[in-house]
Amino acid sequence: MIWFTSDTHFSHNNILHYTNREKYFKNVNEMNKALIHNINDCVSKKDTLYHLGDISLGKGKHWTSSINNIFSNIKCENIHVVLGNHDPSIRSEHVNNKHFKSVEHYCEINIGGYVPKELKKFNICMYHYPMTTWNRKCPIHLHGHCHGKLGFITSPFKEGYIRYDVGVDSEGLNYRPISVIQLMKNYTSQISKDSKND
Repeated sequence: MIWFTSDTHFSHNNILHYTNREKYFKNVNEMNKALIHNINDCVSKKDTLYHLGDISLGKGKHWTSSINNIFSNIKCENIHVVLGNHDPSIRSEHVNNKHFKSVEHYCEINIGGYVPKELKKFNICMYHYPMTTWNRKCPIHLHGHCHGKLGFITSPFKEGYIRYDVGVDSEGLNYRPISVIQLMKNYTSQISKDSKND
């Protein structure tokens, strides 16, 4: 199974206030434990997890230390990272972490095995920030960065293209990753709604 998440901001004290997480977590340690639990509760060891950036607070060795501490407690062995603005530069030695299969700024994947047969050549593009336009080969664009402030669906459904905020603060995600199956159910529901409005 493929899973997506973003904007965990592990060990970031200010994120509690910035996103209203303080309503759910007493402190950053409680938040870290809950986010780790939620990832492990959804994502199995052999599943694939795409993290769309803003993983943890810190730069350089501090970031590496935080990442090693957090991800040594996450059971998934196939984690791919799309870097966010709070993560080190892709040129930094600190992003080459043993816990990550790949580290990129932008990523496209084919999810043909998880969609209805008529959509078998179905790609998703991922970038930390929401884009206004993107590769037409990718009907779905996943992003983070906005902390749910634009909602879960962050662009109107138009001509088969839709944008989703998969950050943990996003509407309805409850600080959990979202699976490709859940994502495609939402997408096909949007297609159905759109065709009824025509």
